[in-house]
Amino acid sequence: MLIVSVRETTKPFPPRIIGRRIILTLDLTDSALADKLLSKYSDIPLFKSIENPDDARDLLMSSLYGVAPEGEMSELSEAPAGMESFLGDYLATIKLEELLIPAIMLEGTLHFSFPSGMSAPITAQTDGPILSYLAPFARDAQTVNPRMAVTPLSKGIVFHPQKFKEVTYANPKMFDAILDDREKILSMLLRYLPINSHAPIGYRLARFLLAQIPENCTGKESVVMTQDEIARRLNCSRATLAKGVSLLYSKGIIQTGHGKISVNSSKLKTYIQKNQTY
Repeated sequence: MLIVSVRETTKPFPPRIIGRRIILTLDLTDSALADKLLSKYSDIPLFKSIENPDDARDLLMSSLYGVAPEGEMSELSEAPAGMESFLGDYLATIKLEELLIPAIMLEGTLHFSFPSGMSAPITAQTDGPILSYLAPFARDAQTVNPRMAVTPLSKGIVFHPQKFKEVTYANPKMFDAILDDREKILSMLLRYLPINSHAPIGYRLARFLLAQIPENCTGKESVVMTQDEIARRLNCSRATLAKGVSLLYSKGIIQTGHGKISVNSSKLKTYIQKNQTY
């Protein structure tokens, strides 16, 4: 069993991380659990790309499985105790500061935060399933690693890096699945990037709302979120946000309601395209 120290965080994540420490346990996958996971998640692209069923099973048998606690979002706050025993001799082949551990979130929402020189950290989120990489040990000063948090009861698998590499080279189609998830994360970050800038609040709010609705939507969508929460997510005051809301409302882009904002996605995208200079 691998014991991972995490923080239970208050919303929003990020930039503020406060709360009590809780315990997340990641258990080594046994034969019965490996079969159950392969059966339940067989449609996930990463698993579908493994052509040899024995390879998929061997990969899971050398992995850790865990479920995030109930409550608020949980952020991995430090290198897990027991990581050395999980990685074994592999640690002798790599520098700790260069260690990247592949992990897939099967269910839930993954939140990223990158520090930046702008008005707030660059934040983004994506739903599972998604493959990402954990950097549990401090890296050099020239490298920026994201802080990551998951929603309550998220389910995930932490793969052994060496075994993951071996299975990937034995099943080349896995490279496509890996690259697809990296592209998904990059696209997500680029979609959220303009939210965290010095652009006028109307444009920042528009980009934020765009990030909350389906990518190909052309009709009306509802963003179920209070304006207080949106202000916290944009790292601005409630009064500043009100100016952005008023602007978008006056242009017929949004309608406000109790705890939600109705968005005309077509008008929203047109407005953003006309203000891309920010």
